[in-house]
Amino acid sequence: MTAASYDLSAQPAAVQPNNLLAPARWLTARHLDKALWFTGIVVVIFGVVLTAIGADISFSLWENFVSSGPAWFTLAMGATAVTSFLPVLVAQGQTRGRFVAAAALALAALAALLSIFVLVGYGAESLLNERLGWSMALVGEHTFDSRSQIFLVFSEYFVRYLLFGLVGILAGYGFYRAGGWWGTLLLLLTAALPLGLGNILLVQEFEIIRQGFASMTFVWVGLTTATVAGLGLTLAFELVLFFVCYALLRTVPIRTKLN
Repeated sequence: MTAASYDLSAQPAAVQPNNLLAPARWLTARHLDKALWFTGIVVVIFGVVLTAIGADISFSLWENFVSSGPAWFTLAMGATAVTSFLPVLVAQGQTRGRFVAAAALALAALAALLSIFVLVGYGAESLLNERLGWSMALVGEHTFDSRSQIFLVFSEYFVRYLLFGLVGILAGYGFYRAGGWWGTLLLLLTAALPLGLGNILLVQEFEIIRQGFASMTFVWVGLTTATVAGLGLTLAFELVLFFVCYALLRTVPIRTKLN
């Protein structure tokens, strides 16, 4: 059993079972502990790389990294929330359904903070292009045309990272419920399938709204592509993912010891 603890002693006992924000804040703090380590390593590595070869790079390294690096980190945090912290919070009086809601809120907070980190990186890249005459150009097809479109940049990465986080909860359920070997085999259903569907939705154009699903593009076009219509469709899919996670986890047997 993990050594993590959850302290609600400062709150009145009568409101503890119904308090959603307290476990969400606690889970967010756990994620931030790891996020500080993750972002620190990223800053150091990019600093070294750009110092060595930055002038010779014609495309945005940051664009390529943030399309997947923080996304997989968020997925890992979603899975960790289930495998490490579900029994801790249930032991402290939280229901399994409330745990899912708290975990989703914590992952949304993490996705937002990582999206701000992306904005800072794009700002630094723009500054380097301007001050040093570098030409690290964007190559993907995004919802934004330039790094200065803050709202679109934030929205695109927030939706992407939240998708990975919710898939992480689903993957964590597979490992918690079925164990390591079966949990790994289940990744085809708990991770590959929802991520594939989410990526397909993320790149759809408005034609799918006007013409229906017959106009949907079923092509894996990479992680550097997104559309405005795709953001809305993916958000709707994420709501479905949340309720799937809620339905699965609200009745999952709680182990007294993790193997």
